[in-house]
Amino acid sequence: MRALFALEPRDVNCSFKLFPTALLADGPLVARHGFADAELLLRARALGLRITERPVALDVTPGRTSIS
Repeated sequence: MRALFALEPRDVNCSFKLFPTALLADGPLVARHGFADAELLLRARALGLRITERPVALDVTPGRTSIS
């Protein structure tokens, strides 16, 4: 993503994102699946929103899942 769109975030596909609803004011996302994350970041940049990354602590216990 960095080379193609000059996006700064290291982990574009991180599941957790926090953004204002204005990001979706132009309508639903066009992209499906993996590129949807990049589309959100590209929209944010186009709106002049500040994009920052923060570490997300993940407690992973081998043999257990939180997916239901």
